[in-house]
Amino acid sequence: MPQDHEYIVFDVETTGLSPSQDALIEVAAMRFTAGGATCDSFHALVRPPRDHIPHKIQELTGIRPQDVRDAHGPDRVLPDFRRWLGDGRTPMLAHNAVFDLDFLGPAMARMGLDLPAAPVFDTLEMARALLPDLVNHKLVTVGQALGLDSDVLHRADADGALLKDIFLALGRLAGLGTPEAIAARFRPLRFQATPQPRIEPELLPVPHAPPGFEGLKQAIANATAIRFVYQGGRDPGLARTIVPTRLGRLGQNLYIKGIPPGGSSELTYRLELVSDWQVLAPAPAPSPPPLP
Repeated sequence: MPQDHEYIVFDVETTGLSPSQDALIEVAAMRFTAGGATCDSFHALVRPPRDHIPHKIQELTGIRPQDVRDAHGPDRVLPDFRRWLGDGRTPMLAHNAVFDLDFLGPAMARMGLDLPAAPVFDTLEMARALLPDLVNHKLVTVGQALGLDSDVLHRADADGALLKDIFLALGRLAGLGTPEAIAARFRPLRFQATPQPRIEPELLPVPHAPPGFEGLKQAIANATAIRFVYQGGRDPGLARTIVPTRLGRLGQNLYIKGIPPGGSSELTYRLELVSDWQVLAPAPAPSPPPLP
């Protein structure tokens, strides 16, 4: 990589997964050169409404209500962050960037702030393309695969520092020397006032289920629910139930798509992370009413 290009990595921590219902609790960013030198950084804790941080988020991030009690709210932190970004044109990077952008972009727009015009590259997309055989592409997994130290997780500043090293390592791996070269291979996102569109790569159909999943095609054809233990996602090891809709291939990996009970959208599961699966018996048809 040419050494004089600058990039900004950024990361947020939040009280949950929904930008419309949850709140920011931490924002961090780092400006660095393609040679790896850090230029400057931004870090702020953010006070959420009523200082509420769910217990699960406290365990995940280590951020407690007392840590944010004296912090500024987003109405102060986000204008400070926007000023730190300067002209807003330096290429930016985030891991699962849609998540960060969905919290930052609409909130900044509601405050009347000018949204950064910079392209935002998603290192999750880059890692999936360049390291397709990993069991998952979480930040820690990618870091370990690249031989990087990734002991501290789920703090925005530590995740950002690891992300910088991951980006530089992926760039060397793929020969992505300039922002233009990255944009030619990976679709850049942008800050926007509305949630980011979800664009999933299409699965290629497979003619037969792999060994151990012989009944899966029949379950799809009959729209019969299945239950399985899934070792991926945010809660590995939990049992999941879906009505399977599609079995397909993306790269070298097989995936199953399906709709959970009461849901309307397809979820995607990597088949090699599925175990103890079984087809559930269809609900019995209701008995006819007795004759008078």
